Amino acid sequence: MTGRSSSSELTGRRGGKLTGIGRARIFAATVLVVGVAAALLPDASASLSGGPPPNDDFDGATEVTAVPFTASQNIEAATLATDDPPTACADSYGQSVWYRFTAAASGAVRVDTLDSDYDTVLALYTGTRGALSEVACSDQFIGNQSLLTFEAVAPTTYYIMVANRQTTPGSSLSFHMEAVAPPTNDDFDSATVVPSLPFADSVQATIATRAADDPPTACTDTYDHSVWYQITPSQETHVMVDTFESSYDTMLAVYTGARGALAELVCSDDFASHWGFTSVRSAVAWQALPGTTYHVMVASSHSAAAGDLVIRFDTAPEVGPIPPEMGALDDPEADTLPGAPSKPDITSVAWSLDSDNFFLTVEFREPIDAASQEGNP
Repeated sequence: MTGRSSSSELTGRRGGKLTGIGRARIFAATVLVVGVAAALLPDASASLSGGPPPNDDFDGATEVTAVPFTASQNIEAATLATDDPPTACADSYGQSVWYRFTAAASGAVRVDTLDSDYDTVLALYTGTRGALSEVACSDQFIGNQSLLTFEAVAPTTYYIMVANRQTTPGSSLSFHMEAVAPPTNDDFDSATVVPSLPFADSVQATIATRAADDPPTACTDTYDHSVWYQITPSQETHVMVDTFESSYDTMLAVYTGARGALAELVCSDDFASHWGFTSVRSAVAWQALPGTTYHVMVASSHSAAAGDLVIRFDTAPEVGPIPPEMGALDDPEADTLPGAPSKPDITSVAWSLDSDNFFLTVEFREPIDAASQEGNP
């Protein structure tokens, strides 16, 4: 049997060809999810320290003697020196404090302000006062907080400036430094095995690499910082994968086959919905066959910087008869197609979300008689 399919932005673009499919109609259900967000508020009893912090000026930078390193300080009285250097990450800033780190060994080092209570900007320099060269910077990596990773070269001395991105005075800085290594599933041959569903994993992908033979994908021309997963289901199931809780612009691609001869099944980049919500995270779903190994690659889209990856694998929920009040979306032939079958042949189930709602979109295909499709692609 042959057929024709239509696609939705909701599930990304597909690579390769699937056989035995027919015309697609897309139905969407909206499910309201009520959640509670907790905000960390500064201690109301906190007061000014009575003067600028000791590392307020470049010459008084706090020495980081070893990593990991953590420091917490009140920066309410921090000032901005007239010769504080520019940064590519902010046109203007205030309330700067300084740290100094001399690398004892070469390797990747991560710096972040993730637990701070104000809008930070991070900038990393080498050189001397009045002649500093910026190596890297970060602004709003996650919300108002900053994170950067750099390749330290021993015995270079690096100067790290943390400043307030806003004109509103900041209060509490939480500063962290640590050495980091590529994730264990950085390469195709060391993919993390998904033992069963549901499954979740978190990876620091900042310094993940891209192998020379990492495969192309239909969803983006360029990507970087790839990590790998593999799943071999024991029975036929619909598998969903998403990166919604990650901190960076992700791309997902699913392949079958062997290294060097991979065939793309489905991919997703900048997952979008019909409700005007667009996410730079990704979500894919496919009908998985028993005994087939599927290779899932997650990468930073358009070769952007990577960060904290949170990936979830799950089975598609049971879908019974489609309620008649759910109209078809984006199908030019929706007015002429018959009603949805009570048990559709589901080919993808995808989730999107905004601050108030989760949206579930189910894509299914109805077989079309081959004879009626002569001359159609």
